Amino acid sequence: MNRRNFLKVSKKSATLSAPPPPIGDLNLYTSGKLSKPELIHLFKRTMYGLKYSDLTLYSNKNLPEIIAQLLTNDATDPDLVLSQLPDKYWEAPFMDKLKADLFAGKTPYNLDKMVPSPPENFYNRDYYWPRGTKNEYWKIYDDDVPEGKPFVLSRASDKSIVSNEFKSVYTTFHTIDYQRWTSKLSWRYQQMISQQISIREKMTLFWSNFFPTSSTKTYLGNYYGNFQHHAGYWYDQLLRFHSIGNYRTLLRKVTTHPQMLNFLDGIVNNVQNPNQNYGRELQEVYAIGLTPSAVDDGSSYTEQDVVELSRILSGWESDHAAYGLLREKFSPWKHDYGKTTSDTKKLSRFYNNKEIGNHGITNSTYQLDTDGTKGKSELEEYFNLIFSDPRLQKIIAQNVIRKLYRYFVNTHISDEVESVIINGLVDELIKQNFEIKPVLKMLFSSNHFYQIINRGALIKPPVDHAVSIFREFEYKISLPERSLAFYELCNMINFSVVQDNGQSIEFVNAFGWRAYYDRPVYDRNWLNGSSMVTRIRHFSNLINGNLYEYTNRDFWTLQFDFVDLVIQHFGVSRARNETTLSEDLLAWLLVVPLCPDSKIIFQDKFKDHVNSKGMKFNDLFSNYLADPTNQNAKKLVQERIIEALMYLNTTEEFHLI
Repeated sequence: MNRRNFLKVSKKSATLSAPPPPIGDLNLYTSGKLSKPELIHLFKRTMYGLKYSDLTLYSNKNLPEIIAQLLTNDATDPDLVLSQLPDKYWEAPFMDKLKADLFAGKTPYNLDKMVPSPPENFYNRDYYWPRGTKNEYWKIYDDDVPEGKPFVLSRASDKSIVSNEFKSVYTTFHTIDYQRWTSKLSWRYQQMISQQISIREKMTLFWSNFFPTSSTKTYLGNYYGNFQHHAGYWYDQLLRFHSIGNYRTLLRKVTTHPQMLNFLDGIVNNVQNPNQNYGRELQEVYAIGLTPSAVDDGSSYTEQDVVELSRILSGWESDHAAYGLLREKFSPWKHDYGKTTSDTKKLSRFYNNKEIGNHGITNSTYQLDTDGTKGKSELEEYFNLIFSDPRLQKIIAQNVIRKLYRYFVNTHISDEVESVIINGLVDELIKQNFEIKPVLKMLFSSNHFYQIINRGALIKPPVDHAVSIFREFEYKISLPERSLAFYELCNMINFSVVQDNGQSIEFVNAFGWRAYYDRPVYDRNWLNGSSMVTRIRHFSNLINGNLYEYTNRDFWTLQFDFVDLVIQHFGVSRARNETTLSEDLLAWLLVVPLCPDSKIIFQDKFKDHVNSKGMKFNDLFSNYLADPTNQNAKKLVQERIIEALMYLNTTEEFHLI
């Protein structure tokens, strides 16, 4: 491969004389087994990396069996907990009782039934900087949540961490709420690393990008000291539970979820102070997927539709605007019913000139809508409108399917792909009443998905690059997963991923990552000269267990045992020979073949290392096998394998999925 061409958009593709490769269709690819390259392609697209043991296990299963397993989701509905909360759960009686229960070893309000288990307090610790000194010292201790218990309902705390040297630059980092926020982010990566054979976590991240939010934006005054990071967890769990469910249901729940209301200003959208932010993005990004039309010609929604939809959305907020952001609430006195009894929300020709909201109630007589039923019904009317009209159904389905396609298959959508594949999936989504699972089943079972044109067609996103290291190479840490060490590991991954070209899992805008909307560059946004350097550095640090760059604590270690790994997966006879070992590693780790020159270099990396110069790889392996307790003999073999893998990470092919 040519690195220069790899990192830029080709200007020559339109002049190629060779016919384009076939795109296939949506018919079943096979009812039998996939080849190993096909299985690797499927798993690397639908999960984060591929453990070799899973490759071995699922090589013996038929495609329909594999797809059925991938399309499983055991996540729990967050309403199992939130519906159990009493009124005014933010006040002292509830919070004091919750604290007492947690310290008594109880896990109330169904928190112990949540799948996956909620993030817990593994941040209590003594903190020294620099290492081994007490120049700066903090003691982190959460008074409300004991170690190992979930913090996602507990009272917010702006309590500063005890410190013997307080510096202003550390103010925000020295609060319990900051520790909870970073633990919540770490928990997200924990789910990715420990995922089973399921598309659940890949789809959760897809919806996070489809409906982006952030826990660092708040209208509640100082971020540290409120429930916003708690709302981020419940929002994430909402996306996870509905990840392969019904799109309409998910869209409706997201629209009035406190996390989204806060992020796109719905929480301040009321009759006195209208805010059009979410009313605009609901149409432009999340549902319709079009930009507004300058004239009312029926081609798209108009600016007036933005105004009217924002009126429809007015009055939705969290159940306690000052402290609570866990549950939605509708306030009739904040809703825009209209100035007169005949004042409706008049939508444009795009919406068939539909009028919504003639309740016989005005803004001055909102008390007549005692429980808000009539005001809330306006949003349901809008959703009934867009999901019942065949023309609007197709527009919405196209928006969803194109985003799914660019995320899982190929960022380039040709006219032929649009006609055959996109339209076919759109028809299926509408036929299935916007259920996502049948569409994913059709896509991942299709001829089209397994065509050569789609293998290695995506640049590996930073999250995939980082998480796959831990999954594929089977990391080991010196403390259990349910411990501070694992939370620190995942927090380290989070911040290194951000450096890896900015795939933060919290967002600064309503559009998500540029890689899925920035035409014609798309996924090439993931990789450039700068981000390639950081990928190389992080990869080298991680597989060598060098944590100093990421953490100033040394009470836990990270290791990868590559010697045992290759013996276990490939057998001794193939693992000890650099030729067969390189073949097996490349066949597993890559979805496209390594170019001949790079393949030679990769294989040569097994032949020499500064610490074992002149010794043959096979002889080093023989020395270790003769005395498996000799850690130095094992280290010499490990160094050769790591050297080869670090080179592989510099090749273009390694960064394709």
